[in-house]
Amino acid sequence: MGVGMPAPAIVPPESPGERRRNLALLWALGALIIGIAAVAVALIVTRNRSQDNANQTAASSPAPARTEVATASSPADTANKQMAAATPLESQSRKPTPAPESKTPTEKELQLKREETVRPVSTPKQSEPPPVQRGPISGGVLNGKAIHLAKPAYPAIARSAHAEGIVMVQVLIDENGDVVSAHAVSGHPLLQASAVAAARASKFSPTKLGGQPVKVSGVITYNFVSQ
Repeated sequence: MGVGMPAPAIVPPESPGERRRNLALLWALGALIIGIAAVAVALIVTRNRSQDNANQTAASSPAPARTEVATASSPADTANKQMAAATPLESQSRKPTPAPESKTPTEKELQLKREETVRPVSTPKQSEPPPVQRGPISGGVLNGKAIHLAKPAYPAIARSAHAEGIVMVQVLIDENGDVVSAHAVSGHPLLQASAVAAARASKFSPTKLGGQPVKVSGVITYNFVSQ
């Protein structure tokens, strides 16, 4: 008997329950693969965007250019530098200045300071206030207040003209009793000049107000009688 082909294995048909389980597993596996692929694509896109933003930032802000400032030195500065390098520094050759020694005050100096401290301070004397300047007061008729009332001369021209009568002279007397101004205010014109001259030559006692001498304004009367 010859060797023949093996008989095919008989696969039992799937039951409906097993078929549903296999389909569910296939769907779950497909969903998992799709999710993993979506996450990977999102990561790749995010990374590419970050790199693009970094490149744009670097391109928009150029690096600061390094500038070199060359300081031009004049021939005089070069000569000064060479002389300073050739000669020693004064600060190195000079000796340090010794600090001043503190001087202890002697007993005599301490005694003088004590006397100055104890010595009373003399206060300046207060000067008396200057007298208050007051205006002249009215004295009325001043004939009775005169120490010396000069007698007026009778002018010859007035006598020949039979000029007579009372002449009133307005006077101003200062603090010392002297007549400082005089002028006739009434009377015959031929007699006024003589009356004014007599008034200026008169002397009065000083008038005081509140203990202070004051100026007085008043009148002096002269009576001319022809003979």
